[in-house]
Amino acid sequence: MLAIDSPAPATAYLDLLNPAQRRAVTHGAGPAPALPLLVIAGAGSGKTNTLAHRVAHLIVSGADPRRILLMTFSRRAAAEMTRRVGRIAREVMGEGAAAVTDALSWAGTFHGLGARLLRDHADQIGLDPAFTIHDREDAADLMNLVRHELGFSKTQARFPAKGTCLSIYSRCVNAQTPIETVLTRSFPWCAAWGAELRELFAAYVEAKQQQNVLDYDDLLLYWAQTMADPALAAPQAAPMLRKAEPAIAPPELPKVVVDLPAGSEYAADIVARAADALALPRLAERERAEILAAYEANGNRPLWIEGRGWSAAGLRLTEPERTTRETP
Repeated sequence: MLAIDSPAPATAYLDLLNPAQRRAVTHGAGPAPALPLLVIAGAGSGKTNTLAHRVAHLIVSGADPRRILLMTFSRRAAAEMTRRVGRIAREVMGEGAAAVTDALSWAGTFHGLGARLLRDHADQIGLDPAFTIHDREDAADLMNLVRHELGFSKTQARFPAKGTCLSIYSRCVNAQTPIETVLTRSFPWCAAWGAELRELFAAYVEAKQQQNVLDYDDLLLYWAQTMADPALAAPQAAPMLRKAEPAIAPPELPKVVVDLPAGSEYAADIVARAADALALPRLAERERAEILAAYEANGNRPLWIEGRGWSAAGLRLTEPERTTRETP
């Protein structure tokens, strides 16, 4: 950890970034608390690189890595971001950076961190801590088994396949949207099976409960629900709210850096409720509405969020040709 009177870190690593990326990485520099920042990022715009540089910049500027919550959706992206953070920190801090980046204990995927917290607090929320996690393939197989038991695999007209059924179920759960709306908007060729799909999904949930199984959608659903209860959210936030040692660093708010894809309302709820539990700033509903409107106007492209997650002054990283590629 940098001492509070350490000289300003070298910033040659910022030269790898284009102007929009650099503004995102250095957002909030200075003594005044910064508003949350939302970045709307198109494919190929350097989102992963920008996120990694943001976290590295926080660390080399003196932020406590134990107070940084870094979440993304894919394990590959999470591993790549952590690797890049370590490399950038070593360039600035030398070999001593290893101890600092190793303390980045709250970096990973939504599902991985959610599973960890659900196991840690299972007794408080009525879960068996020995629950099994089904990946998409396992979940599709269980969906298919239930589908067969209900007789839907032998209908005269072809019933949706297991993968399609799971996709519809997942869309309903993550978007918090009624099945009729999901079918009309995204799966119109399955609209005639609405009643049967509703029955299938109810039986699928019952099968998971009987087998003490959570699928990836459950990890977000259960985590979001626990974060909605202040009594359950507080112990989850406690590790990031530990007081910093005055001799090492001044008191600071936790940092939340999130790669949030389109379509997951529960993931957005988790971000917002985590920010509440961590006592991060709350922004006005008008600002939230403005940024969501900009998000929709941009075609619901992937985005990443810091802090509460809504700011009227968002950035766009949507021009791949301006991206400076890193050498692995």
